[in-house]
Amino acid sequence: MIEVIKGGGITSAEGFVAGATYAGLKTEPDSLDLGIILSDRPANAAATFTSNSIESPSVSASRKRLQRGEARGVVANSGCANCSVGSQGYTDAEEMAELAGIHTGVSGEELFVASTGVIGVELPMALIRQNITNVTLSGDGGTDFARSIMTTDSKHKERAVSFVHAGKT
Repeated sequence: MIEVIKGGGITSAEGFVAGATYAGLKTEPDSLDLGIILSDRPANAAATFTSNSIESPSVSASRKRLQRGEARGVVANSGCANCSVGSQGYTDAEEMAELAGIHTGVSGEELFVASTGVIGVELPMALIRQNITNVTLSGDGGTDFARSIMTTDSKHKERAVSFVHAGKT
């Protein structure tokens, strides 16, 4: 049986922390726009990616990481989709993962990259470099992370469930 965890989110899962900050990628002052989810250990990885023929370099970087079958987390931004920007987009996605890895003490290769927002604009890497260390990770940071990936959404979306599989919850 699947049980919805009331008030649960991404950090309801054991060993996960998250956080977000305002880096200046969005035009709305003080909107959270840069976030990280992190597991305290390598976790089995699965992902759903766009089926569009035009793919963000952030998606390409994450597809590459998925081939390992494990990941430690995700670094995400909103306000800039990092799509249709040429090869610089892939360089920026890789750097964003590396910066998040340095900040969290894991390899950037263990972090998926997600970007959402305006298409055709390069990631403002100076803002990301300057602000990624402002992401404070905690067990209560899931809602901030959910807010940091909002673009035109009117409210953040979170859900956590619990179920038994192979005798474990």
